[in-house]
Amino acid sequence: MTSRRVRGFTLIETTIALAILAFSLGSLFEIFEGAIVRARHDTALRESTLIAQSLLARAGTEVSAEESPIQGSWNLYTYELRAESNDAAETSTQKWVATVMWDGSTSRQSISISTLKVLRKARQ
Repeated sequence: MTSRRVRGFTLIETTIALAILAFSLGSLFEIFEGAIVRARHDTALRESTLIAQSLLARAGTEVSAEESPIQGSWNLYTYELRAESNDAAETSTQKWVATVMWDGSTSRQSISISTLKVLRKARQ
């Protein structure tokens, strides 16, 4: 009888190949998941910064210090705009602080931006 050589993979070779594939796919999934989480965080940070900058642009013109603090929400963000008192009464500036908060992937996140606005002198 002539021996015929059977070509193909054995069961152990197939099992090892599938285990390597599963490990590789698991690692790739973790890498992509981390990238998605970082992208969401960066997007939320960028949007909250734009909201805070928009609030500070309104400070002193559309919103007076007497109306402070202003609170509200936009989409998934809550914000607060407040005027802080100056230490010296002679200063001609007003400090404004805009704080924007949102729910992050693990906890509540926030960003605060402040600016100084020049006060207009009353005409006599």
